[in-house]
Amino acid sequence: MAPRNDRKELNDLADLRTDGAKRVRIASRFRRQKLMLPRRNSVSVEQIQDTTYRPNDFKKKAAFTLAEVLITLGIIGIVAAMTIPTLVQSYKKKVVESRLVKFYSTMQQAIKLSEVENGPISTWDDIGTGCVFVDPEAEEKECIDGTETPLLWYNKYLAKYIKTSKDLQPHLSSDNLTNVNVYFTDGSYVGISGEGWNYVIESNRWDKQTYGTVVFPFYFYKEKGLQPFFNDVNPAFACGGSGNGANCTQVIMENGWKIPDDYPYKF
Repeated sequence: MAPRNDRKELNDLADLRTDGAKRVRIASRFRRQKLMLPRRNSVSVEQIQDTTYRPNDFKKKAAFTLAEVLITLGIIGIVAAMTIPTLVQSYKKKVVESRLVKFYSTMQQAIKLSEVENGPISTWDDIGTGCVFVDPEAEEKECIDGTETPLLWYNKYLAKYIKTSKDLQPHLSSDNLTNVNVYFTDGSYVGISGEGWNYVIESNRWDKQTYGTVVFPFYFYKEKGLQPFFNDVNPAFACGGSGNGANCTQVIMENGWKIPDDYPYKF
């Protein structure tokens, strides 16, 4: 608060009846002492004398220039272009890994449960690879040579132990009933055709490099059950190089169902 005498002099300054010489003396004293009015928003004597004073004149408004905004957006774009492809690849690899290990464990569990009811897999019927039917008009078709169609074999040994899609029921996918597709709840499916099984990560996806990215082949052995397909004799099945990628399922399994860092294909 300003001293009482000074406040009195300030009031005198505001009084138009005060003579001019007195106003000059009081204003000079206030400038020397740098006194402020006892208000919430203090102002100086000079500000009182300046009738054009506005409180907002002293408020600085910070803002970005157009050039700064454009530079920032450019940097964000460069960083996104560098990181997004890597993130997408990492996500797709995780999807493949998780679905592969889930499929393999699901099938192994189903086989073990079925063995309790139907005996060891070595005693199971062969999976039909195409057949001539005893009665083509029969509801349940029987092959002349005694083998099963894939659907009948699947229904007999595995169907009750596997949770499948409610929208897509297992069905035969060819006229001669050589292949049955079994659809899972995560959108993947397995095509069973004799001993050769193809597990497809996404039913509506088809990459340029099919094996090792979308389709992962397995083989059903009566001695050891379902195993990743692997042929180290014929280089046509190699994972990478001039091979078609069919051996990639084995490569991933040997790496703990994780896609190796030096995997030859992109997802």
